[in-house]
Amino acid sequence: MFHDDEGVSGIGNADAQKAELERNEREALTKCHASLSQLQHQAPDWFAHYEDAQPDSADRETLVELLRTAPDDFSRGLLYGNFLMRMAIASITNREFK
Repeated sequence: MFHDDEGVSGIGNADAQKAELERNEREALTKCHASLSQLQHQAPDWFAHYEDAQPDSADRETLVELLRTAPDDFSRGLLYGNFLMRMAIASITNREFK
């Protein structure tokens, strides 16, 4: 932080950046929530299977089956994220992702 002709610089800029980040996050998450709701209505059976499978802890075979039957790009993206998370956890914990 330094002083300039208008006073202390950096504080207002950091607050503005934080506010912009929070606004962008809110907008992106709102769009994701809308896509998730749309998926739930357009593919209720698949969505129920996805929720029942608990993809954060499901076995690899279940995730592959969900990925194989995913009805759209958004659902494939959800599962891709689950796969990446599970592979990262396996790498960190040195435990196989089965």
